[in-house]
Amino acid sequence: SHELIVITLPKDTDFYHQNKEYLNLNKTEDFLKVFAQQFSHPEEYGYFLPTQLQKPDLAHFVEMALPAIHQLFFHNKNTLSRRSREDFIEIFYQFLILKCMDMVEPNSISFTCKDAIDTGSASHAAFYGFIKLLLGDFSAKEEQDFLRWLLYTPALFIRERAIDPERLNRTISVLEQIDSAMAEQGKQIIQTFGAFYHPETFKFLGVTHL
Repeated sequence: SHELIVITLPKDTDFYHQNKEYLNLNKTEDFLKVFAQQFSHPEEYGYFLPTQLQKPDLAHFVEMALPAIHQLFFHNKNTLSRRSREDFIEIFYQFLILKCMDMVEPNSISFTCKDAIDTGSASHAAFYGFIKLLLGDFSAKEEQDFLRWLLYTPALFIRERAIDPERLNRTISVLEQIDSAMAEQGKQIIQTFGAFYHPETFKFLGVTHL
């Protein structure tokens, strides 16, 4: 039997935007502590994780992924700028989505939001770019054009306007950060995070250089 599984990741909270009480959360130790605490009571922070994902395996993933991102994408820096913290959140989201896929094994996946225009299309594009960068090659013009199509088409055709600039900028920023990290130590990133998933997940994505 087929089943629809809905997962909500907060993208309109003060923490996601790193503003208000989180604006000066520059000390990495404090930032990671606050981030990890959210998964003790995820619903209070805007997450919705169905019962299939509320398992010790997911808690262990969060515990392992946050310091791994800090090390491999941000060089274990003691302080992180606001933009770096925003990138950190987005990078974690990409690995979390992949973990959810790893646990649920869906036949298909869709990214959407209230009107399926700005947040949904930016999330779709971010995950597509993330996977392409994990695979190690995002140089083909056709793939870059497809990324642009994912970003711009919904807003252009449905609202006859550009995608929300904040969503666009967050997507471009995180993909630049991932691209830079993969160029520096892509093999280590694949080896480290590959251990957090079932081997079949990375094989499905085409990643064979574990």
